[in-house]
Amino acid sequence: MNPATVEKWLAEKALPQLRHFGPLVAIYGPSVMKAIFPNAPDWLDDAVRRERLADLGAKQAEIEREIRELSGCAG
Repeated sequence: MNPATVEKWLAEKALPQLRHFGPLVAIYGPSVMKAIFPNAPDWLDDAVRRERLADLGAKQAEIEREIRELSGCAG
């Protein structure tokens, strides 16, 4: 995909064609749609929030695993 095209989407000078929506969401998640449509409906805000919570949960699990590993090595 042409970077200039994406820049137009983000600058709100153009909208993606319908055929681009599925791949964009599949690759980047709902946050890309929120960036393209800042006045998006509430359900999109909720989807972005859920995506962020899932990312944070995964990071938290990784940190907790690392803490357990380090604690076991220190003992």
